Amino acid sequence: MIGKDFFVTLACSLSLLSYGLTISVAGPAMEGIQRTFSVAAGAAGFLFTVLSVGLILTVLLSGYLIGRWSLKGGGVLGQGLLTAGLALCAAADTYPAGMAAFFLMGMGGGCIEIATNTTVAALHRENRATALNLLHFCFGVGALSGPLISGWLIETGAGWQAAFSVIAAFSGLVTATLAVSRFPRDADPGRMTRAVAATLMGSGYMRLICLAVVLYVGIEMAITSWAVLFMERTLGATPFSAGAKLSYFWTAMTFGRLLCAGLSRRLSSRDILVGLTLPACGAMVLFVLAPSAMIAGLALAMTGLCFSGLFPVLVALCGNRFPQIIGTGTLILMAFMGVGLMVFPWLTGVLAESLSLKSAMAVLVLALAALAAAALRIRNLTPRRSVP
Repeated sequence: MIGKDFFVTLACSLSLLSYGLTISVAGPAMEGIQRTFSVAAGAAGFLFTVLSVGLILTVLLSGYLIGRWSLKGGGVLGQGLLTAGLALCAAADTYPAGMAAFFLMGMGGGCIEIATNTTVAALHRENRATALNLLHFCFGVGALSGPLISGWLIETGAGWQAAFSVIAAFSGLVTATLAVSRFPRDADPGRMTRAVAATLMGSGYMRLICLAVVLYVGIEMAITSWAVLFMERTLGATPFSAGAKLSYFWTAMTFGRLLCAGLSRRLSSRDILVGLTLPACGAMVLFVLAPSAMIAGLALAMTGLCFSGLFPVLVALCGNRFPQIIGTGTLILMAFMGVGLMVFPWLTGVLAESLSLKSAMAVLVLALAALAAAALRIRNLTPRRSVP
């Protein structure tokens, strides 16, 4: 990825890293969020639904926003919105203010996902899966760091909102970096037109990829949102210890993306997809039934490793099948990513209230089984000549 496009790729990587920090920082903070805003688990989980509404709204408006301000303008706008949302959350002391903050973070995240994925996919056409895996490696670096930062600040008495302040400052620096970067002028950012969207969604192959994205992102975010509290309440872990074990999930996912970047040069995307989803089911069962926090952490690491290449591979499969409209395909995947984010963290919180947090986490095993079934079907529909 080093070459004439290195610096804009680096800027995109830092941008996605900041979004990874944002997504994961709330995990150790869930109990503090409930206490500060005086809400139950379901309402706390609903904050991620609000975030996803902002993300989906950005996707729907992306054609207008990027057409008006360019791909670079959309990226800078998104990073600015993310910074504003983080800063507002750091200062919020009421639930409505928290909802507004998460909505802004969702809008910012949507712009960031579109700008970074579209830019990197367009710049690195010959090794798209490898480039996207390396891009999402940076997302993983942010995601594994978020729980450590949040858990440490909570345990040292600084409070959960201090973590949002730190990440807001970093996001502000990334905004400035994007503003001075040179984005490609010929990258297709896509347009969410009714005709093109209908063409894509008329394909059963595309619908399967969208379903896989919903399940993958939903499970990933449910783990990120509730695994820390699950380990605290069920296994007696401290906030920092539980946050560290959640970081195992993101550490394995992050470095697993480096492994997948290498594998994508030798194996087809369809085979990597199946090879990752099937063992993930067993790892999630081990997490739910873990007798200790250490075993739970190991299970999370196994799950993260299995999840490492899923999203880049799904984006690559979409781009390989629909190369002329890769930008619009990416937008649609971003929208369905928002659906997973909208439903799963909230649903897990509701099930935790009505049943138990352990039962709610067990439901994720069923979702993983559905993801594995979708992966097998995608593999059967993907030609052998399809490259990563």
